[in-house]
Amino acid sequence: MLKQQIAALDGMTDAESRAKKARLEAQLAEKNDDLNDTVREHVYQLEVDGLTDLTKELQENYDDYVKELGRTLESIEKSSWQCNKYSGRSFRRCIFYSSCYT
Repeated sequence: MLKQQIAALDGMTDAESRAKKARLEAQLAEKNDDLNDTVREHVYQLEVDGLTDLTKELQENYDDYVKELGRTLESIEKSSWQCNKYSGRSFRRCIFYSSCYT
């Protein structure tokens, strides 16, 4: 609507019309600035939301990795204990011998 009002004042040469056109152009520029600010704020919020989601996903992946690592270490400890129990050898010797026969 502001653009239409500005267009209607094109060609008017009296001082009142030029002043009104200048006010309307200033209002239009302010509205455009407000729109640009709104767009920037929206883009920023989308980026923040995306980073928040990514942080959550990475934390979940890390937690899963740590749990799996813990299970793996428990399995290694159990295997080492069993190997030492049944063979009477050190863990390194047990691994060496078991890798020779697999």
